[in-house]
Amino acid sequence: MKLRGGGCSSLPFKERVEIEQERERLYLELLEIDRQVQECICGKKTWMRLLPAELNNDDFKKILSKAIEKGLIDDNYKWLKGMQLLACFCHDVSQKLTLGKGGRIAWKPFEELFGIKKGTLRSNYNDIQKTGQNPSDIALVDSVFQ
Repeated sequence: MKLRGGGCSSLPFKERVEIEQERERLYLELLEIDRQVQECICGKKTWMRLLPAELNNDDFKKILSKAIEKGLIDDNYKWLKGMQLLACFCHDVSQKLTLGKGGRIAWKPFEELFGIKKGTLRSNYNDIQKTGQNPSDIALVDSVFQ
């Protein structure tokens, strides 16, 4: 799709949505390619691999080690449980490491790390808040922070 004159604002709504969807698809594809390239270059898993800047610190690495030990995440940083439990994990990490500004939750670093579509974690966490029902494995996430 070709952008006209003054950027995206002059495009019809449908075309803007299509461009945004294509951008999101390409971004996720790029993340996957980056994972594969890093694995080829490194030959083994390293802490420096794929950690967004906000999460590339000793405090997060300790949390990540515990989460791997508890079976929540594998060595390739793939989440092994449900999406709502991941949302709880990301919420708790963001709060503990004060990643968000003004008490807000920083979802973006986790979307990058786990290759999750923008808004999915926030949506899953909001669903938990609406129902008041925590995921059944919430004790696993809680144990990471003890």
